[in-house]
Amino acid sequence: MNEVSDQKDASPLRQRLRCMADGIFVELRLISHGGDRGKLCAETVASVVLAVYLADIFNLKERWWVALSAYVLVRARPSVVFQRCLERLTGTVIGAIGGHCWQLSYFTKPG
Repeated sequence: MNEVSDQKDASPLRQRLRCMADGIFVELRLISHGGDRGKLCAETVASVVLAVYLADIFNLKERWWVALSAYVLVRARPSVVFQRCLERLTGTVIGAIGGHCWQLSYFTKPG
């Protein structure tokens, strides 16, 4: 009984995976540049497809953000990615501290 229900559930997943694979092959056939440019194109396509596939597995609601993030990360140099991570972390910490200070000043007024 479980095998029958598993096959029904797997069918849309198989169709989606087949469609994704077909899209990858179409994109790869369109790459006419060799060398580094072709490698970068293949890496970019593969990373975005993998990221969206993983987002589907984990049922993430904002799949477009996953695809965009994967694209940006593959296209950027590691030093730039590291710098952006530090900037985002710093901004998050500053925002959290600012929010906490605002909360303390707003909610602890006498009266």
